Amino acid sequence: MKVRVTQAYSILSALLVADIVVQFFVAGAAVFTFMHGISDSAPAETYKSAFEKSDQYWMLHAINGSLLLLESLILVIVSFAARKRWSTTGLSALFIPLIILQAVLAHPTPAPYAGLHTVNGLLILGLGLYLTRREWAFGSRRSAPAQTVVDEDDRLLSTRA
Repeated sequence: MKVRVTQAYSILSALLVADIVVQFFVAGAAVFTFMHGISDSAPAETYKSAFEKSDQYWMLHAINGSLLLLESLILVIVSFAARKRWSTTGLSALFIPLIILQAVLAHPTPAPYAGLHTVNGLLILGLGLYLTRREWAFGSRRSAPAQTVVDEDDRLLSTRA
């Protein structure tokens, strides 16, 4: 049972990372859709039109952000169920305040702090990659232990990794 729950943790953490990559993609699609919709000498109507074209991507970005919060809550629950180390459970729980901070940074005052939204997103992605790699439950991540061959006089003949 513990093995299955540990594997579920691995799968959930990998899905979380994939969803974070989707977040970056959708945000990029919104920005480039907006930029493509304006011209250098664009009147106000062109900006309004460009916002309308990119609005669907921003909506997806916001909805997916909420989904990330739900996924991280489930990850913490599965971490407890799998009896992961406290450091793993704590790092899993760290997603929650980082994602809440992400929502706050999306609408900062003053506006220049909005750049921290992207930096925080990178921190979330890095945390997800770290946990997924560290806690991966499928296959072996370690090489086989070295084997030493000696003769009857205890002289080293070979070492094999």
